[in-house]
Amino acid sequence: NSGDFVVIDKDNVSPMNGQYVLSILDNMANIKRFYRDTKNHQIRLESESTIETKPIYIRAEDFQDYMINGVVVGVIKNKIK
Repeated sequence: NSGDFVVIDKDNVSPMNGQYVLSILDNMANIKRFYRDTKNHQIRLESESTIETKPIYIRAEDFQDYMINGVVVGVIKNKIK
């Protein structure tokens, strides 16, 4: 939620499918659920609510514009809003 703090393991840049990651795509940071599709050589990033936002697909030729900064390991809720 807006105002919450996300704890990132910056040493883990090799996430498993289903983990949330902090990543950079086209110079923009995002936090999404990570899925690697080895059959189609692409990565799929999904928001928690796929009804509101469509998944992002990153093809092998786009990997140079994509970087994983770490895996989300926790969220600290901001109680002051």
